Amino acid sequence: LTHTAPGPRPADPALLREAVQAQVQGQSPSSREEPEERARGMMRQGSLLIAALLLSLLAADAIPIPEDGPVRDKCGPEAGTVPQQVHVTSGSDPSTLIVTWVTHSKTPSVVMYGTARGQYLYNSVGESGKYTRGNYTSDHIHSAKLKDLEPATTYYYTLEACWPPAREFSVTTLPKVGAKQDLTFAVVGDLGQTPYSESTVMHVLADDSQQFTIIAGDLSYADGEQGRWDRWGTMFEPLFASRPMQPAVGNHEIEIKDKDRGTLEQVLSYTQTAGGYIPFQAYQARFPHDTDKGKGGEEVSKGGGLSRSLFYSYSTGPARFIHLCSYTDFADGSEQKAWLKEELASIDRAVTPWVFAVVHAPWYNSNIAHHDEPPLMRDSMEQMLCEAGVDVVFAGHVHAYERISQAHGGEAKAGGITYINVGDGGNREGLAVHYIEPQPDWSLVREASFGHGRVQIVNGMEATWTWHRIQDGELISADTVKIPHTDPKSCVPSKL
Repeated sequence: LTHTAPGPRPADPALLREAVQAQVQGQSPSSREEPEERARGMMRQGSLLIAALLLSLLAADAIPIPEDGPVRDKCGPEAGTVPQQVHVTSGSDPSTLIVTWVTHSKTPSVVMYGTARGQYLYNSVGESGKYTRGNYTSDHIHSAKLKDLEPATTYYYTLEACWPPAREFSVTTLPKVGAKQDLTFAVVGDLGQTPYSESTVMHVLADDSQQFTIIAGDLSYADGEQGRWDRWGTMFEPLFASRPMQPAVGNHEIEIKDKDRGTLEQVLSYTQTAGGYIPFQAYQARFPHDTDKGKGGEEVSKGGGLSRSLFYSYSTGPARFIHLCSYTDFADGSEQKAWLKEELASIDRAVTPWVFAVVHAPWYNSNIAHHDEPPLMRDSMEQMLCEAGVDVVFAGHVHAYERISQAHGGEAKAGGITYINVGDGGNREGLAVHYIEPQPDWSLVREASFGHGRVQIVNGMEATWTWHRIQDGELISADTVKIPHTDPKSCVPSKL
């Protein structure tokens, strides 16, 4: 007997109709019991039959459009049905993707997808919502989870209730989890939406070897101006709709009116005592995560199985990634620290020999900018990460590049964690050009230039870090080094 692993669910027209009707009526599709046996039966009928049925359904207008949405003959940009600001995030492993998009009019939150252009044999029904802040009300923000995907496979997808769809996208899932896999990814911080930001993203997009992009916080520099989120999502859709983007939370994601955010201590005090005020409202509405890992105690939607967590994790290839939040409680007894303890204990280094963490505020920094912020998070969590053998901590926040030696306890330490600051993605506040002198012994390379980083892991064994400077629009490899593993035995500071 030949066993075939279950793949994505076929696009059963009856199931699709049922799910969309439930959504239009205000019910969550997942609140109903899913007819698994029925779906499996449809799978056995063959992909050609399924495709024919789906096309017949669409041609017959069998997918209902919400009453306050467009009718079938009024599809397109004028009717507000065309998806915009599309981006994809990987789930807890390569078998899951989360697709998020925006429409001006209310439309079903349905992703139709397949492994060939124009042939959408599967579907996923998600959820949508809007948020209001001041005088701004967002358009409809949709998110849907695609499950049971094959790793390292290109999927073509469309997000429209209208047929034929005006836009088709494609995305390649990440490599399967395993110690001997290859993996290459980009690391960007403090991106913003300037010509420098655009240059950074275009250079990342031009490198086909980079399978996904980590953003170490400060995405759009909205600073409470909600329309900037819409412009940012549109500007960088070419990259983030075609390759997964994995964001972390930065201080410019905090929804406060004051231009001066103050010190890290003041920001922490603000975000933790905000009461009914939601400090990360736009970020959480626009960047959901998989619930399988990294719930972090945050709001979890009941419909699409999505988390609004500010900290989460995922695995791909030979690596585990842990995204932490610099601006929510990380002290003893906090939800984030308890989650991190469990997360670190669950890592199997035989499967994922490399472990990377992402924060926003750097734990080591020799730049004058933000140097007055005490390393509170480092004091709380560095020992845990070192003992677990976390190899690298990426950070942003400071608008310059700096690579730190292996370090622990505030000093250079052989076998300690490698720290890399990449807050140089292109933000509108400019570069941080002033440094502390003399240069600390743990600071190896530092430069106030815009750019981005790249990690390449070959056969799960050797990892290489390269920082690319962007100068006059040209991409220059300015710093390259082999990344050493952290030795947990080194986790005792020299100065006691």
